[in-house]
Amino acid sequence: MILCADAVLDGEDLIGDPTEGALIVLAAKGGLDIAETRTSYPRVAEVPFDSDYKFMATFHNMTGADGKPVVRCYVKGAPDVLISRGGSYRDPDGSLVAVTDDNRHLALEANDRLAASGERVMVVAQRDFDPKSFDRRGTCSGWSRT
Repeated sequence: MILCADAVLDGEDLIGDPTEGALIVLAAKGGLDIAETRTSYPRVAEVPFDSDYKFMATFHNMTGADGKPVVRCYVKGAPDVLISRGGSYRDPDGSLVAVTDDNRHLALEANDRLAASGERVMVVAQRDFDPKSFDRRGTCSGWSRT
């Protein structure tokens, strides 16, 4: 989530959104170098956060699991929005599971439980695009079920 955040650390001072700050501090505590990661994978496009669509997305040139180039999209946002658009999720063991009408309610119910207890809930997602057909101008319309 370092790549899908605009917050920066200036020494011990956070510049930017506190929620994004929490994400980058968590990444730093996990051993990631914020500046190095952002330099290695610069943004090639973005969809800035907007309260109407309730998510932010950034796009980066990367290498897919098969070794081929991809444009990887990282998204963070409101659970109801991203859960409704998601086509799969990762099990705790890392395997992909298709989102279906039979299991989608589980994520929504978990979100409701956490929110009811006063927790801030955010969903993160990713999707890979073929660089040959990726259109930087249509990045907002390009986000659909994955």
